[in-house]
Amino acid sequence: MEIVGPSKRMWAGVAMNLFWSAGNMITALTAYLFRDWKTRQLIVSVPAVVFAYLFFIPESPTWLLKHGKKEEAKRIVATIAKKNKVKVDLNVLDEIDIENEEVKQEPFWNLLKSSVMMRRMIIICYNWFAAGMGFYGLSMNVTNLSGSIYLNFFLFILFSEVLAYISCFFLMDRIGRKLLLCISLSLTGAACILPLIPVLVSDTPEKWAINILAIVGNTCASAAMCAVYTFTAELMPTTSRTFGMSMSSICCRVGSLLSPYIVDLTMYLSGRFGQILPMLVFGGITILAALLALLLPETVNKKLPETIKEAEMLGTSAYKAADASPVQLIPLESQSKER
Repeated sequence: MEIVGPSKRMWAGVAMNLFWSAGNMITALTAYLFRDWKTRQLIVSVPAVVFAYLFFIPESPTWLLKHGKKEEAKRIVATIAKKNKVKVDLNVLDEIDIENEEVKQEPFWNLLKSSVMMRRMIIICYNWFAAGMGFYGLSMNVTNLSGSIYLNFFLFILFSEVLAYISCFFLMDRIGRKLLLCISLSLTGAACILPLIPVLVSDTPEKWAINILAIVGNTCASAAMCAVYTFTAELMPTTSRTFGMSMSSICCRVGSLLSPYIVDLTMYLSGRFGQILPMLVFGGITILAALLALLLPETVNKKLPETIKEAEMLGTSAYKAADASPVQLIPLESQSKER
């Protein structure tokens, strides 16, 4: 997210989720072919070794600059420029006075001292909690569908998650991160609550209708997960971005850990309402998250904030003015155009 420009951050965030779906589909195929869990565990660990991407991705030039490593930042920027067949003025990096920048002495825990950032952290962490709970909770509904559980899971990922992530490609930059997150969480909540209607009007509600709503809800929850990844990275300042993403991810895992226990409520409650009670819980939590997300500032096409002070200014007219004026690399004409 820190390496690419504002117009490409959406692509970086969505592409990551598409590879997540590819991994899920491979897992379904592996589970079908290899029923022994030890063999399966070894096989699914192979990609982590083959694609050890950490050795190929360069360090963030922004992070290097903030730690006074200008020469290494220049080398990485020059490599990126060469691969993109453009020329950049590396002398711009020398104009940045690291010693006078407050960011160099800004520890990540200062984020918790800012009332503005603390409020945003609580909201974004709750959004991760709700998205994680809805995503994993609704995914478990696949086991309730008739037919092969392996084929159902594969098709579920292909037509639910992949569709959601492709939709994010076309919507995230057009309507913004905040609106996409709010809409996707609201639709997730609606898809979870709507099964209450057939339960109220019929003593024997059609299970297929509830399953369809669960699939729609998971599609929207997948879109929410995709949006919240990109949104969180753009809300957090460079000095605390890793801390903010880590705390948010922890909240997401807490939501995913709680989701199976909420699904298991059907085991302890009999009657027609017991069947949809987990869906109602998921729906209420995600709708509340959608409403809270409205309090966050929009980040589409904005410069990544580098300090807590800049992050606090997100969504204000002052940040819009500062958005066009920071010291940054300015691509020059390509060699072919010069000729």
